[in-house]
Order: sequence, then C-alpha cells, then structure tokens
Amino acid sequence: MSPNFSPGARLGRYEIKNQLGAGGMGEVYLAQDTKLDRKVALKILPADLAANQDRMRRFVQEAKAAAALNHPNIAHIYEVGEAEIEFGVPMFAGCDHVPGCEMRSIQRLPYSDKVQTKKFLASDESSYCSGAPVS
Repeated sequence: MSPNFSPGARLGRYEIKNQLGAGGMGEVYLAQDTKLDRKVALKILPADLAANQDRMRRFVQEAKAAAALNHPNIAHIYEVGEAEIEFGVPMFAGCDHVPGCEMRSIQRLPYSDKVQTKKFLASDESSYCSGAPVS
C-alpha cells in the first residue's frame, strides 16, 4: 500500500510540498531540500514495491541511466536513497524540479500541434525547462 504524503511531511532531508503525479512505479512530489534550500521533484517507490527486488532493481537502474545523461532537457538526479518512516522504508530519487505544463495537457492537442510541441520540447532552444508555458 502506498502512503499519501501530506504537505509538511518529511522524507529524509526533504519536506513534501504537494503531489505532482502518480503512476505504476510510485508517486512524484514537489519537495523542498532543507539542506541545500532548493525545490526538487521526489519520485517515491513505496515500501511495498521497494520490497520487490525486481522493482527495486528497475528503480535504481532508471535513476542510474538518467544520472549518466547530461542534457539541458533532462532532469538531473541528485540522490537515490531510502528513509524509514511509519509506513515502512520507501526508496526515492531526488531530481530537478522542472516547472511548466503537464505532459497530459499536450495529449489533448491536435496531432500536428503535438508533433511540433514534442519537437520543440526536445530541441536545445526550448525554454520549457526554464518554466516558460507551452502555447
């Protein structure tokens, strides 16, 4: 069972601000890194999934793959860790928080706009990573 972290909850050095999304591998939260005073995105693999060795391996493999890349349109991985809390021991990956529109809003665009938007987001000239809204 995945806990729902409320605003103000702590996970290691991170203070949860709000939930950004959820999926098959866990949940993503906006959090404040209290040591380095910066906003981060925390991808959390709940304790019940972290107990599964295959899920754990895939989670760490994904974080290592992302950490090996260096590109302005790819979020940097700051840390992979675990923190003991009342719900168990969830794994987490802390990475850049990139403000902007949600990708699901792009899915509602007409096909030709989707293609152009995806090309723009993939380009080095994209200001999307600096938080500029996609129109």
